[in-house]
Formats: sequence, C-alpha cells, structure tokens
Amino acid sequence: LLGTFVMYYRYPRMPREAELHTMEVAAHLAGMAIEQKRKQEDMQTAFQTLERRVEERTREIETRRKVAESLRDIIAVINSNRTLEETLDFIVEKADSLLDTSVVAVYLLEPGSEQLHLQASRGMHTDVLEKMRVSVGYGTIGRAVGERRAVFFSDIDQIKVFSNPEVSLGKHDVRIRDDQWDLLELFKSRYKAILAVPLIVKDNAMGGLAMYYPTPHYFSDEDINLAITFADQAALAIENARLYEVEQQRQLELQDLYADARRRAEEMQTLNTVQQAITSRLDPDSVLQMIADAARRLTNTTMSTVFLVDGDDLVLSVLSGKVDKSLI
Repeated sequence: LLGTFVMYYRYPRMPREAELHTMEVAAHLAGMAIEQKRKQEDMQTAFQTLERRVEERTREIETRRKVAESLRDIIAVINSNRTLEETLDFIVEKADSLLDTSVVAVYLLEPGSEQLHLQASRGMHTDVLEKMRVSVGYGTIGRAVGERRAVFFSDIDQIKVFSNPEVSLGKHDVRIRDDQWDLLELFKSRYKAILAVPLIVKDNAMGGLAMYYPTPHYFSDEDINLAITFADQAALAIENARLYEVEQQRQLELQDLYADARRRAEEMQTLNTVQQAITSRLDPDSVLQMIADAARRLTNTTMSTVFLVDGDDLVLSVLSGKVDKSLI
C-alpha cells in the first residue's frame, strides 16, 4: 500500500461505475509513478553511497600510501648520518604533509629537568615562539609527555583551564602555570584545535610532537593512531641523530687526543735531540740554530729568532724560517 487517491465533489452524489473505474486506473498509474520515483531515488541514494564509499576508500588508500612513504623516509633517516637539526627539520616537514596540518612543532625534554624546549617548528607564529615555555604536565604538549599518551582538543575554546596543581584534570582539561595566562590567550587567538603525542624511545619520554589547527578540527581514531605511529618512528630518528652526534663528538675528541699525543711525542723527541746536541761537540751557533728551527716547527710559526745581549743592545744571532724584514 503506497497511499490513497481521493476525488472530491462540490455537492452530494454517488460516483458512477465509469468514474470509479477511471479513479482505479488513475490510482494505479499514480502508484506506478510513485513506485518508479522511489526506485529512482533508491538508485540515486545507492549510487551516492557507492560514490562516497569509493571516495573514502580512495582517501584511505592515499593516506596509507602517504603513511608508507613517510615511514619509509623516516627509516631511511634512521639509517642515515643526519644531524639532529636536519632530522628535526625533516620530521616537521613530513608531519606537516602527513597529518593534515600547516603548523607543527617538536619539543625535546632537557636532560635532568622537567623543561620542554621547542627545537623545531613549521608555520608557527613568531609571537607565539617568543613566549613558548613548557613544563612536563602543563599545557597540552606537557600533559601528553607527562601522561605518555595522545592529548587532543577539537575546539580549544571549549576546554577547561586550571593553574592549581592540586586539581585533578578531566579528559578535556588542561593545566597551565600562573604566568601562562597571556600565552593561553595568544594561543586561542591563533589556533582552535591541537593534537599532541609523546616521543618515546625504550620507554623513555624524550619530548613531544604537537600539531596546531587554525579552525576547530575533529580528530578521528585513525588521525590519532596515525600521529602516534609517526611519533614513534620520529622518536627513533631523533635518538639515532643524537647518538650519531655523540659519536661524532667522541671521534673529534679522540682525534684531538691523538694529535695532542703526537705533538707531545714530537716535543719530547725534539727536546731529546737538542739535549744531545748541547752535550755534543757542536758549536753554540749550530745548537742555537737547531733550537730555533725546532721551536718554529713545534709552534707552527713562520719565523723564529734568537737575540743575544751585547752590552746595552740585543743582537740577532739566529734566524729560522721565512724572513720578515719588517720584524727585524
């Protein structure tokens, strides 16, 4: 039953049999038209649903492709010899494209303290950068690092903010220091949504990754899991870069120690040669010349001289190296 077909008369009367037949035919045709329209609407709805699913599937495939490429690139960075600065710049660049944000920042924990320092960023306003001071447990990024989990707010204007450290925070709350209220207002004027995830390596939190959005932004489970996966790989790349720089510094120190040892050995050998010359039968002028030559070589200078006292004057006795007449 689709409905009814009704005809009205201006005065009382009984419909004739022919009229009833006409009404039945009209009702039947109307029913067929309605049924056809419904089928068309169902087909259009099915087609739209199919199109939507194809679009969603296409986006999912594209997202997975980007994730695979980003993870592949990060693995390449992990196995490379990039410096920490180069690695951080790479991370914010990849996060920008992969996590659908134009503003991203990496904070690293200062060893032996609770302070998080902004080490690299992309798209962040200068006035915000100048005032950025973050501690573990405070702000969105500080809470993410302190609790070692993703913390996000789809609309910053809707969150509850506390400065009292004794207050227990709810899911949509954040704690700031007493001196950060101005920074909070500045943040709210620039950004409307934030997603922060910790950077963890071997169960140690080294910092956090934060994505900021200029308008309210809904974060799906896929968005959050993607950010966590990216942060895990980014943390490995950062740790590798740190270890590389430590190794490079150790190599430089070893090179300095080796060079210093060689220099000391050469000094000892030269002193021994000079001492032997002094005790030998060489004339004093030859010994002085040997000393001047050795001193010039050991100190890596252009010229060395020996002046002897002659009454009230100093008389040039020995000269070694390239002669600069302006100095004599």
